[in-house]
Amino acid sequence: MKEILRRANVYESGIGRTTPVWTYPLGVCPTTGVWDLGGNVWERQANFADKDHDALALRGGSFLGLARLAARDGDDPDYSLSLIGLRVVFAPSSF
Repeated sequence: MKEILRRANVYESGIGRTTPVWTYPLGVCPTTGVWDLGGNVWERQANFADKDHDALALRGGSFLGLARLAARDGDDPDYSLSLIGLRVVFAPSSF
């Protein structure tokens, strides 16, 4: 648990809100350089979570979720909450 708290904003950190991306440098993916793949906010996906197509998939975890390596869920696409968001990726022109 101690290592997770050094790498991601999860419920157990006790912060209770989102944090800036650069807050957890130990949480950067070593192969891609992507930050915050775990914790902070659930990532809303562009695919459906169920066969009825009434909920978009959510991946990852949030600052209000318990520390987990992998999690899946779904939610109504019209629903908004501070612990649900998306991850913006910026690729430098030399990439």
